[in-house]
Amino acid sequence: MSSELARLKGLGIKRVQALEESSIVGLRDLIYYLPRRYIDRTQLGHISDLKAGDEAWILAEVESFRLLGSSGRSGRSRLEVIVTEMNHSLNLIFFQGAEFWQKRFKQGQKLAVAGKVQEFQDTLQIAHPELQWLTSDELPKTEILPRYRLSEAMHASRIDHKRIQALALEVLTNFTFSDPLELELQRHFNLIPEKALLEYLHAPDSMQNIPQWIRQLKIRELVPLCLQLEAAFANRA
Repeated sequence: MSSELARLKGLGIKRVQALEESSIVGLRDLIYYLPRRYIDRTQLGHISDLKAGDEAWILAEVESFRLLGSSGRSGRSRLEVIVTEMNHSLNLIFFQGAEFWQKRFKQGQKLAVAGKVQEFQDTLQIAHPELQWLTSDELPKTEILPRYRLSEAMHASRIDHKRIQALALEVLTNFTFSDPLELELQRHFNLIPEKALLEYLHAPDSMQNIPQWIRQLKIRELVPLCLQLEAAFANRA
């Protein structure tokens, strides 16, 4: 493979092709393949505040769990786990590997639970949630998760959000790029270097700082256009 992307760890032909289908053909394309949104897992929520469509991030305790009868045409069982927090409950549903998951739970187990909340028969639930298994005095790992546009080809080649983030950060760490904005312009507009800006956008340190990094990105996009317009007017004079 002659693609620049082949220089990165874990990228074979199929994954390179999947990225190229989304116009990621070079290293610079990859670092500018930026998140569309972020999921905040730095602030824990409460079950009582959840509604359908929310991205949940809660601490809860396993109240009960049970295998239910066959699910649809597959004939497979599914596991229902009821977790509680401050007298409010939430159902966790596992359609795949129900027997395996059943062995992981025990009554009274403390969990950090994350996932998209759905409503089924007037009951809130999360299907196949992300879980952290915690001891009684342990706090969950907190993080901000970037969410990228993922194509069908990416899904098929197992390129997920974490993979895109890791690849972008690998490029920013191991390769050198010249900043398209001269230092004088960066100082004039009070901009941080391009490398640092992209690192913050792929791996932000706080949700509160994200708007200012997006603003800096937009300024960087507008400055060359403004300079071109200024030059065009100067030539007409």
